[in-house]
Amino acid sequence: DPHRITIKLNATLLPFDEVTTIKVADPNGPSGWWLWKNENQHTYSIRVRQGPETKKIIAPEEIAVKQRGKTLRSQEAADGGNEEQHTKHTYILDGDKDAVEVRVKCNPNATGLKIGGEAVDLHATWHRVSVERARRDVVVECEYQNAEWLPQAQSEPHQLVFHKQLDLTGISVNLRIEAQDGYCAMRGDAMDDNSTGDGNAGRSYVCRTGSEVAKFVAIATDQRPEVFLETHEGQRFLLKRGVPQAVPIPDE
Repeated sequence: DPHRITIKLNATLLPFDEVTTIKVADPNGPSGWWLWKNENQHTYSIRVRQGPETKKIIAPEEIAVKQRGKTLRSQEAADGGNEEQHTKHTYILDGDKDAVEVRVKCNPNATGLKIGGEAVDLHATWHRVSVERARRDVVVECEYQNAEWLPQAQSEPHQLVFHKQLDLTGISVNLRIEAQDGYCAMRGDAMDDNSTGDGNAGRSYVCRTGSEVAKFVAIATDQRPEVFLETHEGQRFLLKRGVPQAVPIPDE
């Protein structure tokens, strides 16, 4: 009759490497007498190996964000579903504070944690993350490393996107094209009858260039907001403060 031995492989997410010994012998036991006593048997060794369940180990069990002691809920979680199912988490920050606290709970078998590309204490409760501008993207990663089974550390990046609600009153933007590409001229008056008195209210820019690609430069009176240039086709280009950004010019 067949005999079965059960070897449990799902008791842990870590690697499994175990040798099981199976002895097959005559049920009547040893035969013979004293020094000539002999047992008719064979012993088999079976080695069972299974690699780690890396995907489950590197998946964060919880990502939490708080600001001034108040826990924030991501937009993805607010829209429905389990937040742990998402790899992008968007948070709208209250007021004009420059930092949040982030907690990432990794699986107990994880070997490391990175926030913003920097290794941090895996067992620390909260980590401070600065948000000085209107938006900041931070990647958090639970890591697992096992040289015997994996050629390099494995991780699952989760993107945290922080948006600050800024008061844009009085902030203006100066838009330019590099001289070799053309020029931009401002039209309108910030204090005309249609203006609210808010920075560029009532203003518009007309830019002319003969190039297929022009480098735009935007300088705002406040460094915190992000300035985007959006084309008629819906393409958006981030204009970092004082840094030329190449923008393709559509055919008329």
